[in-house]
Amino acid sequence: MENSDENFWNNLWTNASGAEKLAAVLIILSFFVGTFGMMGDMAVVGVIMAGVGTLIALFKKNWILVIMGGIDFFILLSYMNDIAEINNIMNSY
Repeated sequence: MENSDENFWNNLWTNASGAEKLAAVLIILSFFVGTFGMMGDMAVVGVIMAGVGTLIALFKKNWILVIMGGIDFFILLSYMNDIAEINNIMNSY
């Protein structure tokens, strides 16, 4: 019996257009860029990459990528807002 999860992901990738593949790569890269570059300007790049990837996936109606990109976008954006707030608090004293 074949692994249905593996077939699902393989079919999703092989049936994806070039724009959807670009969106997937942007979302995956944004996760790594945003996660490992959290304290610097790279977090901003990660948020932008996740947002662009999510918008491409939204236009192509690839809902799996929209959900993954949206989660990534809002996690990175929330983290950036938290860091900005911490900086404001630390600089006000």
